[in-house]
Amino acid sequence: MKKLKKIGLVLLCVILLFTLAIIILSPFGSKAGFEYKLVVHTVEINAPVDSVYSFLGKSGNARKWSVFVNHIVPINADRVSDGKVGSQRRCFQNEDEKGLQWDEEITVATTNQRRQLIIFNMVDFPITAKGLATEQIYESLTPTKTKLSFTLFYLNHAPSFADLLKTYYAGFKVKDIYERNMANIKRIVETGN
Repeated sequence: MKKLKKIGLVLLCVILLFTLAIIILSPFGSKAGFEYKLVVHTVEINAPVDSVYSFLGKSGNARKWSVFVNHIVPINADRVSDGKVGSQRRCFQNEDEKGLQWDEEITVATTNQRRQLIIFNMVDFPITAKGLATEQIYESLTPTKTKLSFTLFYLNHAPSFADLLKTYYAGFKVKDIYERNMANIKRIVETGN
């Protein structure tokens, strides 16, 4: 019985240490310039800010640059232009539209500065959380250079402890996707390929 309790205690300590390591090392957390926890990745692109903003405002371009999304279909394009406030779109990870999918709605679109999207209707994700949003932040460094940042955060929602833990864990995957997506965006916008 004592041996079993000792094994249980050791196992509990290992789980707690693993959880603490994930929280400390996760890309999700506090960052300078932001008042909330988030995942953020930034890249400089040798192109004017209006070119970068326009490219990312077209849902059809996601097929060219995303390593996670196969395609995005505007849902309400008959009422709201793609990339504008109120524009809704469905994102599919697979060509056959089975498996992972989710919806997004653009809630902020400040030309050449910022585009914010809320995420909802997540289907087939192993981990989900409510209140997630993402943002594209554009900064013109020179007439021919743009700083682009992608973020993931909770918008107008205090996540539960369980949701925070899931986000600390998922932050590693999100950061990796952002890095690869933004490398593709940089290459395509700079070279046209």
